[in-house]
Amino acid sequence: MSQPDSAEARRRAGLEAWCAFFTRFPEVAPEGADALVSDDVRFVDPFNDLRGKAALRALVAHTLKTVREPRFTVTHKALDGDLGLIRWTFEGRIPVLGHWAITGMSEVHLNDQGQVTAHIDHWDASQHFHGRLPGLGLLIRRLNKAAGVRQPAR
Repeated sequence: MSQPDSAEARRRAGLEAWCAFFTRFPEVAPEGADALVSDDVRFVDPFNDLRGKAALRALVAHTLKTVREPRFTVTHKALDGDLGLIRWTFEGRIPVLGHWAITGMSEVHLNDQGQVTAHIDHWDASQHFHGRLPGLGLLIRRLNKAAGVRQPAR
């Protein structure tokens, strides 16, 4: 397979390959992302702030071990310069919650070779995880409601 001839084309191909990696869950191998990322790749989500290929492999392995029937669906993607944006849904089953579904956005930073240098997830852990935990969830939902704006009567 030939390498795209411009940095923009390589970044576009890199973003496509990154999306394809996640949409192949659970068939991926943890080391499957190695060729797609820089050596010092950074991955951030509400639970993690990791750096390096080994840490990313550990995260993928942990996800595959702890989430049954994991599935990513990419619904939208865009690229502007070195920044890719991905809107996605992640679903799976985890022991404490049962079926788990998250809709989120990711910032994906790409270098001129098309490798991912940073992947930063944006999703609401309060709503999608903590708020669903037995016991703690009720408290979090009440706190969220108290902090919100009450809609005026019509």
